[in-house]
Amino acid sequence: MVGILNFILWFFVILFLLKFMGRLLAPFLLRYFANKMQSKFQQQFKENFSNQSYNSKKEGEVTIEKQKHKKNNKSKDIEGEYIDFEEIEDK
Repeated sequence: MVGILNFILWFFVILFLLKFMGRLLAPFLLRYFANKMQSKFQQQFKENFSNQSYNSKKEGEVTIEKQKHKKNNKSKDIEGEYIDFEEIEDK
């Protein structure tokens, strides 16, 4: 009987401490991950826009870049066969 009460007491003490520590550490962890993601996005932004040269084009010049569309023959095999049906009227 004493062992069960001792276990329940320690269980709730540890649970309380974990909740308390979580409330103290959560803002620091969230700020760390937010800063990490922000630096990652900034790095990707710099990589994408540093490769493009906007100064080489004249103002008002329009360019059209076409992309080749690949025909996918696999989609016809996946779709299957169309089956026509007739409605049956209830009497």
